[in-house]
Amino acid sequence: MSDGFSVKKDMKSALGNFKSSNVLPFFYDVQVTLGASIGAQGTTTLTLDSSSWFELHQIGASSSLDTDTDFMPNNFTLAITEDSSGRQLTNGQIPQRVIAGPANQGWLMRRLVVFPPNATFKFTLLNTIASANVVDIVLVGYKLYGLM
Repeated sequence: MSDGFSVKKDMKSALGNFKSSNVLPFFYDVQVTLGASIGAQGTTTLTLDSSSWFELHQIGASSSLDTDTDFMPNNFTLAITEDSSGRQLTNGQIPQRVIAGPANQGWLMRRLVVFPPNATFKFTLLNTIASANVVDIVLVGYKLYGLM
């Protein structure tokens, strides 16, 4: 009969001393309003918290023009730069259906990327529809405490 602690011991040996209290699932959200013309541009920035590193797992985005029946919407394009270092996450404007369409469940990071505290992201969007458009962008991941 097992003592019930073997899994916990195995996890501790696999993770070392990195306690689960040092990891917190977290969502960063920004919103951008685009004008009612094709090519209308909007830009916003997001600064990560200063208390932790951020391990990015997924980028998701949706717009006020998306419909439940359109599984490959294309209502905006998106470019992302990590401004504090100048690193580009895209080399130009990426269509919504590629980077954040519901059919592909957002842009999943196959290889996780960790950003330092206070990293700043710049999001530049272009409207592809001749209607006012509100876009929500979400960075999904984990805050990592105790790495400083």
